[in-house]
Amino acid sequence: MPFYNSCSLKQALGDHHLLTIKCLKNVVLSFCENNGNEIEDLIGSVITLETKSFASVDYYGTLKFKGVITGLKFREGLYSGEGDFVIIEAKSPTIIADDGPDYSSFSDMSFQDIIKQSFRDYDSSKLSLNTKHSKQKSPLIYTVQYNESTFQFAKRLAARYGEWMYYDGEQLVFGLGDKTDEIELKLGRDLQDLNISLSPTPQHFEYFTNDYLTNNVHEQLTTSSDGAQQGNLGILNKSSKDLYTNQSKVWANLPDDDNAKNRLDESVKNQQSALQLQQYKVSGICDNPGVALSSVVVINDKSYRVVKVTHSFSNNGDRYENSFEGVSNDLNIYPNTNIDCFPVAQLQTAKVIDNHDPQGLGRVKVQMRWQYKNGLSTPWIRNLSVSASQGQGFYFIPEIDDEVLVDFEGGNAECPFVVGSVYNSDSKPPSASSNSSNHIKMIQSRNGGIFKINDQDGSITIQDKSGSSIVLDGSGNINIQAAKSINLTAGEDINASSGQHTTLSTGQNFTVNVDNNTTITTSSKLNVSSGRNTQINDGVKIEITAPSVGVKGDAGLKLEGATVDIDGKAITNVKGGMINLN
Repeated sequence: MPFYNSCSLKQALGDHHLLTIKCLKNVVLSFCENNGNEIEDLIGSVITLETKSFASVDYYGTLKFKGVITGLKFREGLYSGEGDFVIIEAKSPTIIADDGPDYSSFSDMSFQDIIKQSFRDYDSSKLSLNTKHSKQKSPLIYTVQYNESTFQFAKRLAARYGEWMYYDGEQLVFGLGDKTDEIELKLGRDLQDLNISLSPTPQHFEYFTNDYLTNNVHEQLTTSSDGAQQGNLGILNKSSKDLYTNQSKVWANLPDDDNAKNRLDESVKNQQSALQLQQYKVSGICDNPGVALSSVVVINDKSYRVVKVTHSFSNNGDRYENSFEGVSNDLNIYPNTNIDCFPVAQLQTAKVIDNHDPQGLGRVKVQMRWQYKNGLSTPWIRNLSVSASQGQGFYFIPEIDDEVLVDFEGGNAECPFVVGSVYNSDSKPPSASSNSSNHIKMIQSRNGGIFKINDQDGSITIQDKSGSSIVLDGSGNINIQAAKSINLTAGEDINASSGQHTTLSTGQNFTVNVDNNTTITTSSKLNVSSGRNTQINDGVKIEITAPSVGVKGDAGLKLEGATVDIDGKAITNVKGGMINLN
């Protein structure tokens, strides 16, 4: 652009940069005509800005910025005397990744790999990444992008794990290099205004997180974390301790994994360092264009890292200045760190894809509806039960392909758990449960096992897949039916009693085997009858004793033995129509 009236560039950590250029309309029209374009064609074009001092001195740096024109504003100045203007608005190329809400998840991936995968589909010629200085190397068990653009997701993730995130004018950078060139600013030379703010912040916190894998609640005090103890930060830390004496307890809603304790410790350490940084701030106005995001400026032998800067130009660059904000360089922690910056989700349905928990904790893996398209899933997550105790409880695990309802601990999308199952058109309730008066309550397993309560007749039915059943009919009767056999086995005694009649009926044979003695006692009469033959066999001796014994055969009576003794203690009578004695 050959001429502009004013220009400003606003830059901040973890945010889009905004470039605004105010030009006379005829200048813009002439520029477009010379390039064979309409003025509207500017939208979407790449724009570059480079500024350096005319003075040949070493302490002045260079400002470089590449952006994308995102809008045009037209101002008619007929009565203002200023003329007609076009205001060109451009943003850093990071804007192309702020393209609307999206959903995704990442399992067992490092911060660096998550960022690379999230941005892989964007035009790298417009937006390139630099993640080589990312400090978060260990894999994260489960990370969720929920209802947020890729840029919003990356911004939140950087804050969550204390990773520096900023656009340096050419690349979107994650992490902070080991060494940064310093820019010395001096009042009266390139520094026109300086403000220093000292304000102690509360830092006395005790953080907790639950770890169900070890059944522990992990704790970490901010006072036990490493922090600056020297210089102004050290003084402010002591002032904070004296001023804010009460210890606050904070629940850290972190995902469960084998590294839960270490992750809590690291998160608390980062959070405390970020809180300390907020105590000591500097702001100023200077004309050195080398002041840029994350650069280190040295003022009066103290170093500060720039976290926000606004560059202002007027009259085609005849005048330039910037206003900047910085924090102490004693700590290299990301100032926007926030341990509570987690994705917020709401109750939703999912499909079970695995239920064979390798650790035997009754967990399942599920696939949210938004995970289906890309074949994603949760890690092993817990399943709500009405009772869960050591070696006991209510153990019902959803089947694979079941639709379940999933909620989230503290609303954290990275902490899901199953709260129950729901029916759908492909998974309908058992047919036997269908009734207009809702009087059937039942449990039915995958293989056909049934426990049914009928509130209409008061009956309870237990039935297996073969049809064998136990029915309590609600009228005082119990019916036991087996498709094949009924076997009763007891380690000690079996006692059976009835108030009136006891009937045993069998279609073929009835066998009673007793290893020792058998006793049959009746208070009245004992009848033993058979349709054909009755045999009583004993290996040693049979005795029949009664005050009177009658043995009668309607056709014949035969007593046979190797010897037969008939002994009447008083009288022996032998009668017959005819008596044959040998």
